[in-house]
Formats: sequence, C-alpha cells, structure tokens
Amino acid sequence: MLSTTIKNCFSEGTPSASSSASITEATPGNDVSSFLSHNFNDSLEEGLQCKNWVQVLGLESGTTSARLKKMFYPYGADEAFICAENGRVVGFVGFELPDMVAIAIDKMNGFIPCLQSHLLSVASVSMERVIAAWAKSRETNTISLRQFAKLSFASDSVQSLMAIIETKSEHQGIHAVVEEIMGDLRQASPSTRDRILTCLQELPTSWAKLVEFRNVLLRQLLRCILTSHDLFAMQAANSGAVLGALFKTGKLPGDPFLLAVRLLESGIINAAQVDGICAIAHVCHGFPPSASEASFWSHLGRMAADVGPHSPVGRALLGHLRHLKRNPQVVMSLPHPYTPLFGPIDSAESSPSSNKLCKEAGPSLFSTFKEQRRKTIYISSLPPTMPQNMLMSMLQQAGPVNKVRVCAGRESGTLFAFVEMCTIEGEFLALECLKNINVMGNWIHVQPARNPIQDKRDDDAIYKDDIMVRPCTFGSSSMPIITCVCSSPSKH
Repeated sequence: MLSTTIKNCFSEGTPSASSSASITEATPGNDVSSFLSHNFNDSLEEGLQCKNWVQVLGLESGTTSARLKKMFYPYGADEAFICAENGRVVGFVGFELPDMVAIAIDKMNGFIPCLQSHLLSVASVSMERVIAAWAKSRETNTISLRQFAKLSFASDSVQSLMAIIETKSEHQGIHAVVEEIMGDLRQASPSTRDRILTCLQELPTSWAKLVEFRNVLLRQLLRCILTSHDLFAMQAANSGAVLGALFKTGKLPGDPFLLAVRLLESGIINAAQVDGICAIAHVCHGFPPSASEASFWSHLGRMAADVGPHSPVGRALLGHLRHLKRNPQVVMSLPHPYTPLFGPIDSAESSPSSNKLCKEAGPSLFSTFKEQRRKTIYISSLPPTMPQNMLMSMLQQAGPVNKVRVCAGRESGTLFAFVEMCTIEGEFLALECLKNINVMGNWIHVQPARNPIQDKRDDDAIYKDDIMVRPCTFGSSSMPIITCVCSSPSKH
C-alpha cells in the first residue's frame, strides 16, 4: 500500500544512493517542492473516504484543495479539502492509516511549506468536525461555481440557470448578468430564446432583487430594439418577442401596445427596428381586444402609407400588416377602427364556421383551395445535408405539420421546401419562428406559399372525420433532406 511504503521511507535508516537528500530533514525543499509537479486527483465527489484527519491553520488565502494535498502527500495524505471559516482558510487532510496522522503533525506543524508565508498549525481533529466543514465547503464551492459560470441557455436546465442568475446577480451585479443574457439573446435560435424566456418568467417572486432585475432588463430590451440595424435584425426581433411575452404573462406591468406606439413615434430608421416593435404586438395578440391594440395597428398602417412600399422600412411595415391580416384570430378580435386599413374582410374569413379551421382537429374534408394555401409556407436556402429530423423539429416548434415537400432548384446548391401546417395559427407561428435562422451555415428564408401542396404522399398526416389519426411521419429519419427531394416540384 502507498501509505505503508511512505511510512517505511521515514524509518531510521541510511538513504539510498539514488536519493539526493534524506526525506527526514524538515526543509521546504525536501518536504514539498519535489512533489508539486505531480498531478493528483482531488475529487471529493465520492464523499469522504478517510477516517483519520488533521486540521491545518495558517494557510494562504489562495490555497486550493489540490495544493493542500500535495503539501501532505509525502506523509501519506489520501484526500484533502479547503473550507472558509470566519474569513480565514482552514484545511483538512485525511489519512487511511492512523499512524500517518502523527507523522504529518510532527513534520508539518510549525513548518512553512513552499508557496506559503506563515507557520502552519497542524493538529488532529474529530470526524464530526470534518464532516461539518466538508458540507460547508461543498456549499461554498457550489455558490462559487454559479458565480463564475457562464449562462448556457442551450444546454443547462432551467433550474440551474435560475440559480446561476440569482447568484451572479448577488456577486457581480444586476447589470453584468443582464448584459450576459442580452448577449445570448441577440443571436438566439427560437428554442434558445424560449429557454431564456422560461428562465425569466420563472424567477421566484421572493427574490429580493427581482424588481431591480426586471427594470434593468426592460431598459436593455428597449435599447436593443431602438439601436439595432439591419445587419443584426435578429437581435431586435428576439428582444421584442421576449418583451412581449413578459407583458403577456404579467411579469411586466403596463400596456404593451401603448409602449409599441411610443416606440414607433420615437423615430424608425430601419427595418430591424420595425421587426422588434411589431414582435411585441404579434406576441401580445392574445390579450383581450383593446382600443390600444387597434390604435397600434392603425398607427402602423398610417406609417406604411406615409413611407411607401419602396423603402426597406415601408416594406417591413407592410409585411407585418400582411402577417396580421393572415391571422384571423387577430383580425376578428380587433375593434372597427382597424378594418378600414385593409378594406372589407371576406365573409368566409369572418364567418364562425371558418374559424373552426384554427382548431387542432385538422383540416375539413371540404377545405377550400384558399384555406389550404393559408396554412402552407415556403422555405428556401436549406442545406442539402440537413437531417430530416432536424428540419421536422424546427417546424414542430410552431405546431403540428400535415405535409412536407423538399425540392431542388436548377442552379442553386441549396434546397427549398413547402410545408403545410395543421392550422392557420401554426403557419403564422412558423413564419415568426423560422425567420432569420442560420442552419448549418445557411441563412434560411421563409414566406407564405403562393399555392398549397396538392398531391398526397405516404408520410402525410392522416385524418378521419376531421381528427388526426396519424401525424406526419416526415422526419423519422436522420438522413439528409436531399434524399427525399420531390421529382416534380412544379406541382407546388
């Protein structure tokens, strides 16, 4: 055993010829320095293994558990850890053999090891004292890890992220944490953005700094929207979506549509700002019908008429108005001041029977050509090597899917696809979720399709009596989407 071997080294005898000095000499060089270059496993994840311990006082503030173990390794140390008590560093070293405790005390008590500046005070200690100190050190280590951990919204659990946000806010300040969140939000995918939003929504109301945190976050989100430009359009849209969701769930007080009107009146100079402001209104359309919502869209329509359709800002304004008109849940919920912007609404859109198409039951057997088209989107610039299940996972973020058709262009090295969602609401959400997404190095583009998917395939969703009996099976494979390219895309 290693401890027995080390114990034999301290027996009274002549050092071997290969030894440069006797290890019994209590000098810093012989006791510690020759062992500092070794790599030792300092993990305490398995719990405390030793039954014999010493307590070490007089350690420098920067001493680590690994460094402490190296100091006592020549005397048979098997494990060690550091604990902070009353502003000072206290070390604990464990030994398998009780005889090694006496040797360690004899050699290290009153001694100044390498990289230390004070005489050490080493004494034996009870197991109860060690267990209490070890539990405290684990708690302190967890807080330290949270304090310096980077927020990873793509992989960490929501509970872990919430704990890190609280701890870092206490030690580094609210502004530093909000800046880190905004850095992740600026280029976040829809799934990452949803995780960020979930963390923000589930922060405990008992947190003392919650109000201050939300105030700082609100200012940063507004600043991101107003200072963004077209090269970073995604950051404005993400900020607007998060801001709208916080209003919708009641985490932020006030009227989101009134805020959006004031943002429009502050001066719009690029399309990215339009995307961010309109994202607030799109997300909050589930609010009860209100005059402020109608006022916002009326104001947006007047701005679009004043700017004209030829500038980037005008095109962005008209694009959001078209998206709004394509969502019957929003159109039918607004008061009359909204409707003159677009003229009379089709009776088919306003009739109660047509609104049944928005239910999750799926399309009616008598769905019209127009209604099927309104559930279909067109996606371009898809990488040929993109896995089928990856594409389907992206689509299902907006809701259930009925049909998927992947097609190849004649000259471009990318693919395009037509996707029919189960509902008109799903089509609208897909247009929002998939906008400005980078997939495997390609920035994909999404827009409403001009025609519906008119053919049938085996992997399409199956309905019986307007109820889905089998979902769309596209995406059950991880093969590249180029392997399922349609032979005749002209049908679409």
